[in-house]
Amino acid sequence: MPTKKPPLEKDIEKKICDYARSLNVLVYKFTSPNQRAVPDRMFIAPGGRIGFLEIKRTGCAPTKLQAKEMAKLKQQGCTVSWVDNVPDGKAFVAELVVQSQRGTPNGETPSPLPQAGEHVSFVSSVWAGEGWD
Repeated sequence: MPTKKPPLEKDIEKKICDYARSLNVLVYKFTSPNQRAVPDRMFIAPGGRIGFLEIKRTGCAPTKLQAKEMAKLKQQGCTVSWVDNVPDGKAFVAELVVQSQRGTPNGETPSPLPQAGEHVSFVSSVWAGEGWD
């Protein structure tokens, strides 16, 4: 009897992305010109929480360069992880949705975005060159 092959990365990725879409999570293939080793997918949960996920074939792990890039994202406060199976990928997406429903990472409710035509003071000060030392 032939042994069952582990699923390919693309098959794992498709199932995770389909699950995310079923929860109204936006799913993007994340690529960055001139920046190798960024995570495969970016997920944006309802409420605005963003997460990055590197997806590997079952039994495989991220390369050293991918691990370094994920560490940089974590240092910036991003939600980032890697998985090599569908259940872990679905758990990542589900936790992202829960975090998004709770508000910002520190538990505060984010400020509403300015409406069209409203003045945004921090933008004008940046464009004026204020605070650039």
